[in-house]
Order: sequence, then C-alpha cells, then structure tokens
Amino acid sequence: MQDGKDSLLLAVSGGVDSMCMARLAIQSGLCKKIAVAHMNFSLRGEESDGDEAFVKRFAEENNIPFFSKRVDTLAFARENAVSTEMAARELRYRWFEELSAQEGFDYIAVAHNANDSAETVFLNILRGTGIKGLTGIRSKSGRIIRPMLSFTRQEIESYAAENGIEFRTDSTNEDCTYQRNRIRNVIFPEFRKINPSFLATVTNETGYFSQVNDIVEELFKEKKPLFCTETEDVTIVDTAALLRENHASYWLFRILEPLGFNQAQISLVENCINSDAQSGKQFFSATHRAILDRKTLKIYPIGTDSERINYVLKVYRRPANLNPKDGSFLDARKLGLNEGEYILGEEGPVYQRIWKPADRFSPFGMKGFKKVSDFLTSLKLDLEQKDRQKVIAVRGEDGSEAIAFVAGRTDNRFRIDEDTDLVAEILTD
Repeated sequence: MQDGKDSLLLAVSGGVDSMCMARLAIQSGLCKKIAVAHMNFSLRGEESDGDEAFVKRFAEENNIPFFSKRVDTLAFARENAVSTEMAARELRYRWFEELSAQEGFDYIAVAHNANDSAETVFLNILRGTGIKGLTGIRSKSGRIIRPMLSFTRQEIESYAAENGIEFRTDSTNEDCTYQRNRIRNVIFPEFRKINPSFLATVTNETGYFSQVNDIVEELFKEKKPLFCTETEDVTIVDTAALLRENHASYWLFRILEPLGFNQAQISLVENCINSDAQSGKQFFSATHRAILDRKTLKIYPIGTDSERINYVLKVYRRPANLNPKDGSFLDARKLGLNEGEYILGEEGPVYQRIWKPADRFSPFGMKGFKKVSDFLTSLKLDLEQKDRQKVIAVRGEDGSEAIAFVAGRTDNRFRIDEDTDLVAEILTD
C-alpha cells in the first residue's frame, strides 16, 4: 500500500481478529480513507444482530463510514447446493468486491490469521488437492489483502487483552459439526501434543510449498501448449501427446481440477485415456463437460450450447457475379420470403430449432435423403458439437416441415440454381 494514498475497506465481523485488524489499521495512518463493512449472515438470530450493532457502534465511535448487508445464508446454500460455510464465503466476497468497486476502495482487508491458513491446508488435503492447496491462504489476492496472516490466534488474543480491545465471540466456534471447527478444536490440539511448535512448522512448510507451486506453474505454462489448446469455447487435450510426457497424470490433474472435476473423476478420465477407450465417453463437473473423441479429450463449458447459434437470413436480389461457394445461400422464393433481413426464431414459416433424431434432409450434392444424425456423424463432430447444431426449417401450408439447412449444408430442394433471382444469405448474429 502506498503510504497515505490508498483507501481501505475493512471486513469486520466483530470477532477478535477483525477488531484487532480494524484498530491497527486506524492507528497506522497509512490510508487516505478507511471504512468498515459487516455482513449479517442471519445464522445466529439475535447474536448475529448483536454483532452488527457492535461493529456499527465501533465505526461510529471512530468516525469512519459503516456499510452492512443482511443475507439469508441458509437459503443461498440450499439454492446453490453448497455448504453453509461455502455459501457464507461466496456471499461475503461477492459483496465486498461490489462494495469496493462502487465506493472506490483500493483494497479490502480481511482478518485471516496463521491458524486459519494452517486449517485451510488440512481442509484442502481432506478434500483432495494439488500443490496449490498446500500453500495455505495467500496474503494478497487481487484487491483482497490479509494483514494479520503472519500472527497466530494466540498472539492476536494476547494483544487484544493487553490493549483492552473489545470483541464479540461467535458461539458456533465450538460447534464441531463444521469441518473447520473440528480441525481447530479436536485435531490441532492433538498435533500440538506431538509437536508444540506445530503451527510454526506448518507455516514454514506452506512457505516452501508456495515456492514449489510457483516453480510448477512456470513448468506447466511451458509444457501445456505441447498437449493442450484452449479457446473461449473448448479446451482440447491431445491424449497421445499427453501420454508421451513424464508426469502425464499430474498435467491432466492441472487441466481438469480448475474446471471442477474431482479426484475420482480425473482418475476415471485417466484410466480411459490409458486404455484407449472408445470415443463418446463423457464426464461432467458442475461447470464443464469432457468428451473423449478420437485421441483427444474435448472439454466444453456447460451452457455454451446451441442457444448461442442464431441464424439471420439476408434476402436480396441475386448479383450477377454471385459465387455460391462464397457463403451459404438458399433460394428465397422457395422459402416464401421477400427482400429484407429476417432474424430467425422458433416460430414462423421459416424458423430455427435444435435438430431432432428423426430429422432427414436431402444434402446438396448428394442423392436422396439422409438422416441429420448420420450427416453430423460423417462430419466427425463430437457429441458437444452435435448438440450445438440447429437446423433452419420451413413449414408448408399443410403444416409439413422440411429441413433447408444444417451444419453448413443446404438442402437440394432449397438450393439456388440458374433460375434463382432472389437469394437468402445465411448469417449468424
């Protein structure tokens, strides 16, 4: 932080860590502007309301701005199928970022301490983690800073006692149904019996792991282009190239884990790659879909589906020099359209929709009819690419339907010929 030039938003719960942090920040004189933000998670009834009132009074006594927000954490957890702890984390960080952007704060200070970082390491190990999960909590992440991270909980509590700093105690800190509390209250005391300096040891080790993680990050950036390519829509892993690498298992983990795949899923993907499993096998995380397809593993974000493809027909008089190979064209008169621009929807005489297994059409340049599903397979599209395809269909006066265009191919019945004077150019918005 630049002395006297930066503004700081203090995330204050009312507990001993955040109250000490707030007092130290105010006394430091380092910031041109300081404010306090408090989130009421509505988890402990009157106790939660008392925390909010306590923090508000502290801000008023120190003449600094106070921001608060009340949320229904349990409802958010149910709606998003996450734990109460994860819901609270998501809600508070999202609000802190929004508030700092609105009010123009340079940094957001949260009061994690050395104990919190050690607890996080063991939680990560229990859930499954790579080297990154062994590095503990970062002292800085974007606008988030953690100025109390080098102090233990005991040091902070001693400082509060010596300096008469008031704070609130969360009654749920002793509730060992929460994983973090169980590690804090049950596991760590046993570790301290084995090694009284256990916390310092873990802190030193996380420092080394952080350096190792940086080294591995550099190596991964160097190796990744050899077997993996990425675009906005898809990540493609060349499985043959991957298997030629030393430590292929770890590189696969590094690709899949950030995309939400857990250790069991990653092991299953690895087994399929090693056994050269047939194309078409699929694996799903909460956010991504991975498909084995002819010596490649293709990973798509869920939600980037066929809804993103929207066709537009631009109808105009046929130019004398029109080359049908320069685009995709239909005979507008066969479609029953006049000059103009048509954004196709799901209704009307000419419309777009997702293809169906029973769809058939007569591909331009081929004889007879062909099932759309077989045509897509002949293009060597994977399952995700197939699922994204939409057809342009035409509804006859008798209610019948004909497919006019799919996957870059027009239907013979609607193709342009020497008699076509009005063309419909197929574009996407």
